[in-house]
Amino acid sequence: MFSFGLYIIGSKIVIRLKRKPRLSSLLMKRDILWALAFLLSSIIYFYIAVFYFIPMLHPSGRYPHWERYGGQKIDINSLISNLKYEIDLKFLYTFLLLAPIMFFPLLDSGFLLLAAPYFAEYLLSRVSLHYIIGYEYPYALIPFNYIAASRGLKKLFPNIKQMPRIVKTKLLGCLLLVSLGSTLLYSPTPFGVFNDPLNFIVTDESWYTPDIRTRALDKIISIIPENASVATQNDILPHMAHRFNVYLDYKEGVDYILVDSHSPWIYGPYLPFCPLPNRKISKELLEKYGILVSIDGIFLFKENYTGAPLNPILIGIINGLKARFYSNMDFDGDPVYTEYILTLDINWAYSSPFITVPNNYFSAIIEGYIYIKEDGNYTFRLKSDDGSNLYIDDILIINGSGPLAIDIEQTMYLSKGYHKIRIEYTEYSGTATIKLEWKTPYKAVYEVIPPKYLFIDLP
Repeated sequence: MFSFGLYIIGSKIVIRLKRKPRLSSLLMKRDILWALAFLLSSIIYFYIAVFYFIPMLHPSGRYPHWERYGGQKIDINSLISNLKYEIDLKFLYTFLLLAPIMFFPLLDSGFLLLAAPYFAEYLLSRVSLHYIIGYEYPYALIPFNYIAASRGLKKLFPNIKQMPRIVKTKLLGCLLLVSLGSTLLYSPTPFGVFNDPLNFIVTDESWYTPDIRTRALDKIISIIPENASVATQNDILPHMAHRFNVYLDYKEGVDYILVDSHSPWIYGPYLPFCPLPNRKISKELLEKYGILVSIDGIFLFKENYTGAPLNPILIGIINGLKARFYSNMDFDGDPVYTEYILTLDINWAYSSPFITVPNNYFSAIIEGYIYIKEDGNYTFRLKSDDGSNLYIDDILIINGSGPLAIDIEQTMYLSKGYHKIRIEYTEYSGTATIKLEWKTPYKAVYEVIPPKYLFIDLP
């Protein structure tokens, strides 16, 4: 509404100044008065919504998105500072928005004025996601962009209807070629040239090829009853948007809480919503909720649940390994935490695997089955901090136990089929990591063992 009023005033003043009337007479015209009414009412609506209604309804008691623009105290200096922030990326983003339609929208920049709030949303933001091609934020700009391009094209070729058909066909073909080419170049497909040199524009192939964690997440969601209430995070919500009782924040008394602790969308500093009470997995949370599923950092908490975490095989997940953690260095007693992992490339850094596991002086047993697709010599390389041992079919292959980090490789002949695998890991202090790689027959380089070759149990 604000942009519409601004557009009316701008266009009418430009048109009528060409006739050179007095400015005072311009401001008395009815359409100008209507435009001023639009401007004033939109400003009042914005002020009431942002400073009164939204804070009144939001649990935090404030407008939740001020952090995107540097905080609640916004003045001219902060706006100028925000505009300069990563200005090169913002310029590139604007360029990429206009390039697919050959910058024709600039020929009718007056119409683009209607999209002024949407341009301001990313130009004044300090959150890079707002000016990265590949996210949803340019959705509101696209209609204005294409309408302005159409109007600009008419200005450039005012007699387009009288043009020969062959000329119009070539012009349309050129526009279509540029538009489709730009779409491929920006896309997260193998044709996207920005994937590597400009990886801030589009991300990796997981955008169009669901990885094993995404498939596991879908399996976990499928066991949640349709009528149950669920609190979850930003990047999981689209998977559950068809449900009625889904909340993008913690809600007292919710039936389930679903989080992916490996995702940046759960604790991000610019994210006002978090499905966990006090924005963390805490002992208070575990007093109300039990762990129904724990797979590779994906947790499904269920209210008043007191049983053990479900075996993933029961919900259709067969790949991965079982990890049991102990609060001592001797694998003694009952495990204090059990999780199923999908990969043997784990970095806990200075943190503990879970709140019930100490940061230092703990141990873990990771075990399951590995599938060998062909007979031959396989070289395993085990890296860990601190020490660890590797067993294949209960035979000690790599002996690296102790208080120091290790990087040990060992070759053995394996026949095609399933073989038991077990890693015994001990953490003394400092960083905690485990990484198991292999070189398969006729391969010269190591790779982390792909999850498709790891199995929780024999199929």
